[in-house]
Amino acid sequence: MNDIGWAIQALKKRQKVRRRAWGEGVYLSNSTISGHYHHITLHTAQGFDIHWRCPESDLLADDWEEVE
Repeated sequence: MNDIGWAIQALKKRQKVRRRAWGEGVYLSNSTISGHYHHITLHTAQGFDIHWRCPESDLLADDWEEVE
């Protein structure tokens, strides 16, 4: 099982990550705006992209995994 530290390192490497508890089709990615500003985007199963702010439940979770 992986924690938030692992997820952050994976995002820095431009990998997509998710929590197993979220289910299929939901994941995070590291997005770049204007070539220099980074933010984490939550991609929903319905196809929406939302600026993600980490809630405590995700911060303390240990079910993070890479999305293929």
